[in-house]
Amino acid sequence: MISLTKTARNILVLHCGRLTPSLLDPRLLKPLIDAGCCFPAASSTSLNPEIARASLMTGSLNPGPGQKHLGEIFSDAGFECVHWGAVRHPETLRGFTLLPADSRVPEAEFCKTDSLTEILCAEFLKSNRPKRFLGFAEIDSIRDFQALAEGQSSAVTPQDNPDSREEYNRYAETAIARITGILESLKIGPNGETTSVILIADIGLPAGPGTGFHRQTINVPFILSGPGTGKPGRVFGAVLASTADLVPTLCGLAGIDLPGNSYARDLTKVLLSQEGTSPPSPRDMAAASADNPASRMIRSFSYKYSHYSATGKEDLFRLTPDPDEKENLAEHRGYLDTLIYHRRLMKKHLDNERDNYPFPFVKFSQ
Repeated sequence: MISLTKTARNILVLHCGRLTPSLLDPRLLKPLIDAGCCFPAASSTSLNPEIARASLMTGSLNPGPGQKHLGEIFSDAGFECVHWGAVRHPETLRGFTLLPADSRVPEAEFCKTDSLTEILCAEFLKSNRPKRFLGFAEIDSIRDFQALAEGQSSAVTPQDNPDSREEYNRYAETAIARITGILESLKIGPNGETTSVILIADIGLPAGPGTGFHRQTINVPFILSGPGTGKPGRVFGAVLASTADLVPTLCGLAGIDLPGNSYARDLTKVLLSQEGTSPPSPRDMAAASADNPASRMIRSFSYKYSHYSATGKEDLFRLTPDPDEKENLAEHRGYLDTLIYHRRLMKKHLDNERDNYPFPFVKFSQ
């Protein structure tokens, strides 16, 4: 029986690197979605993997020095914080005990690392823990696909390449099998009834230079189950979730007070909304950034708008009829009002974040 109470005793984060729903065979994620609550419109915060990771672990779009990370927040609250798997951004894991202690592995060996991660994670979850715990497991098998694809002459573009997409799904299936094994260990252990589980990725699959904010890179999984997450099987398609929401949402599940910021949101109110209702989205846009050259993106409920500072180029895609973003509506006169509306949203977002990005549209009369 899954508890519907707000506070979870324990939390387990399953971070599946480079997993993006836009490329997956839907059958792979369906069992996980059916067992939890899903935010299919969840977005990463940056095309830069380092920034995307730091944002995930701090809840900030622009993480700065001295900012507390997830492990530090939960350690201060008395949690046992444990991390399993490969370490790429050690500064984001402050407050965690790393298992194994030396987790750096060569590229193209992540499948082997995932096997060890599953074993160590299972041992931990099957044991009685004297303290509340926050576990963070890296599942990285898909990175082997990325390393293989980047070693070939073509860019990593399984969105447009059926053979590459099929290969991607084979690696994803391996990753999800590891996740399923970990969840089975949790289920049969003493912590199954008291642990909330979150499946997420900080960023999807890089699509190669010049592709912009492609959905295979920006769209990420965000699935929650267990205590505090409400009735399973619900899909919040109209909620614009962000990877920056992970930290405040975990704090909400654990009953930890956390100072708010201008962007990240605690999604527990959405999770505990009455069944049959349409909970309001905690924001009217989700945002992402890139540098070298600088560019910015916002996603509204129906559209994705991007601006590129080096060229002044604008993208405007209507997502429902054009999920692969083939038709740029920014130059269609019939969508001028929509374009102006999204320029306003972008300006509002940049002002709220005190982002000095050189956005040229200040007046919106034309």
